[in-house]
Amino acid sequence: MTFILEAKDVHFQYEDGTMALQGVSLGIEEGKKVVILGSNGAGKSTLFLHFNGIHKPQSGEIKFADEKIKYKNSYLKNLRKNVGIVFQDPDTQLFSANVFQEISFGPLNLGLSEEETRRRVTRAMEETGITHLKDRPTHLLSYGEKKRVAIADILAMDPQVIIFDEPTAWLDPVSTVQIIHLLNKINEQGKTLLLSTHDVDLAYSWADYIIVMKKGRVISKGRPEEVFQDEILLKDAGLVKPWILEVYDKLLEQGMLRDSSFIPRTKEELLQMIGEKEIKVSVL
Repeated sequence: MTFILEAKDVHFQYEDGTMALQGVSLGIEEGKKVVILGSNGAGKSTLFLHFNGIHKPQSGEIKFADEKIKYKNSYLKNLRKNVGIVFQDPDTQLFSANVFQEISFGPLNLGLSEEETRRRVTRAMEETGITHLKDRPTHLLSYGEKKRVAIADILAMDPQVIIFDEPTAWLDPVSTVQIIHLLNKINEQGKTLLLSTHDVDLAYSWADYIIVMKKGRVISKGRPEEVFQDEILLKDAGLVKPWILEVYDKLLEQGMLRDSSFIPRTKEELLQMIGEKEIKVSVL
């Protein structure tokens, strides 16, 4: 198993005395979609800031591509090219006069030519569906549009890993679906995606792997089916079971589905199982 990012016994305390990370050890497998779950104060955002070198562990180490991070300007510049963060609030990320200038900033800061920068910006706008916004002032964008521009910002840098802090927060249902489709397209290009969310339904249906944090510690990690069937863990972490699992468990309990080693991950898979049961009943 190849880890593109790794934390080894990482401790970090803020100046006000808040112990944000307490011996965190975990690995992010290359090319995977990974979700970190946990209540506010669990340490998720602090960990993200360690992964691209904004924070430095007070003890322990962070590794990228199997190499320990070095806290020198030249190394950190290259690291942040390869590990991009899309922050929860896009207003903290956007600062240029218009969309094209905003997305151009990163590639130009890397020293790329104007021609290469324009190529990257054009591609990033196409991938995020915002080409029509290229001359629009960033402060006049809707919240959903700002989210897309913030993602395009990072895509234009062509990183290996993209970290999303609550990517669907405050979005309406249609915009949420659009963002998830976009994340899937990005992952299909071979990029590793790591995100935090409070949406257990999203985490369960989308992630390849889930990490659960509480008060600066990792308390569980595994496949979504494993994590969300652990009732004791869910109670300890303040999480609820995804609705798909709730319905599946109830159907099993009432004998409306046969006990199966296959556990549905999506609404479509659950509906297919229900449909197959109805077909068998009608035939009998």
